[in-house]
Amino acid sequence: MGVERIVAGGQTGADRAALDVALEYGLMVGGWVPRGRLAEDGRIPARYPGLVETESADVAERTRLNVRDADATLIVSRGPLGGGSKLTLDEARRQQKPVLHLDVGALGGEAAARLREWLAAEQPHVLNVAGPRASEDGDIYVAVATLLRSVFNRQTIDGPRSLLGWLKSLGSLEESTWLRAFGIVVLVAGLVGSGAFYVVQKRSAPPQMDELSAPGFLRARRSQQRIMMGPMGTILTEWQDTLQQPGVQALIIAGVSVLVSWGFLRIASRLDDETNEDTSRHNAER
Repeated sequence: MGVERIVAGGQTGADRAALDVALEYGLMVGGWVPRGRLAEDGRIPARYPGLVETESADVAERTRLNVRDADATLIVSRGPLGGGSKLTLDEARRQQKPVLHLDVGALGGEAAARLREWLAAEQPHVLNVAGPRASEDGDIYVAVATLLRSVFNRQTIDGPRSLLGWLKSLGSLEESTWLRAFGIVVLVAGLVGSGAFYVVQKRSAPPQMDELSAPGFLRARRSQQRIMMGPMGTILTEWQDTLQQPGVQALIIAGVSVLVSWGFLRIASRLDDETNEDTSRHNAER
């Protein structure tokens, strides 16, 4: 199978399933989407790279452009076509582009075999995938994802290819997701590190010495310095002694990790708020 890139209109349901499976298997994704990246659930997530906005918010325009720019179009449904899916079929026929409609509800397991045969015959490098939105068919996402996985699994070498797809999919995550993940990693690493530091320091700490031993003599001399330096010197010396305690040092490490983690999570939250504000504004414009 020569599919190298999956394009879709970014709508919920069939479109999102195709884009998600493509990222999962390391394929390039893209396609035309309405102006403002609008979908029925708001703004299309930023985790899908390569999506280009049309000049208008009319979904018919992105349907026409996706059919035009693809080598072939696959339409998946669970019943008769209607709405935008029917428009996609008509547009593909008008442009005389290869098109396949699979009613997975009627075909069942035969749908995957038909798709393999069609792809082998057409050999498209860029495949446009369309179908109902989630509000029209709540189960279409799972149906499309299952169909595409069953086909791609037959053409995918286990191991390196799957790993490559997973690594590529990481790059498509939203910035806020990366920031949250990094914040959690910093927090966990700081807490685990502070605990390990405390254990190591306690185990490696020298035994208590009396004032007749060398360390004890140094401790006694430090007490004399406190007296010579006055009240401020006493406070500074006590602070120095406190900071040298393993328990206090471990708490400092843990505290810094908590603050850094909170900073990343706060930034991620603000990015989500800005995205939600943009979505609300676009919906209001509609």
